[in-house]
Amino acid sequence: MNVYKRVKLGNRVVETIQELGTLYENGEFSNRLLIDDPTCGHAIPTAESLDETTSVRNKETIWNFLMDDAVRKIGVQGMGGVSKTTIMKHINNQLLDKTCNFSDVIWVTVPKTFEIKNLQRQIAMKLNLNLSDYEDELRSASEIHNMLSQKKWCVLILDNLSNTFPLEEVGIPEPTRDNGCKLVLTTRLLEVCTRMNCRTIEIHGRGSTGSVYE
Repeated sequence: MNVYKRVKLGNRVVETIQELGTLYENGEFSNRLLIDDPTCGHAIPTAESLDETTSVRNKETIWNFLMDDAVRKIGVQGMGGVSKTTIMKHINNQLLDKTCNFSDVIWVTVPKTFEIKNLQRQIAMKLNLNLSDYEDELRSASEIHNMLSQKKWCVLILDNLSNTFPLEEVGIPEPTRDNGCKLVLTTRLLEVCTRMNCRTIEIHGRGSTGSVYE
């Protein structure tokens, strides 16, 4: 997609979000299901413990990034089988502790065949948001954005991401200090972390210490 088309799409997203904001204020949502305060975040069963010293250290590094107000997007990168998902499952469950500052934790397993529409559907399911009436990706992005924008101090975890994408095309608000939100992704590709502007920790095989990249 060239620069002109991206700018045009971005403008359309903003216009649609503004329109949805007006509808939300007026309570005009006859064509969709809206849960005012959906409960997001569930403990994920983890068969594997983090007995490996390196896995524990990597978990602590990721956790410290989550607690660091200056870090908004985190990439967990490594080859298949190096416990990226296992580490993040433990972190997901730890984030659900009431002593944490985050109000919502949303775990999304990214479909293997990456498409914007498929990712939107997965996120919508976690938000109890019905997008069945909207085949258009732009309108779906606006619906998701409107819902996520109401959340503060939310952690969105995208597990097994294989492609980069502009957050606005899916409907994910940019994580900022103002909204207190964080985005965490796991991927096999360092390029994905780089292009998504993540603070990256590279997970190596057993016995190797993870590397951290700006």
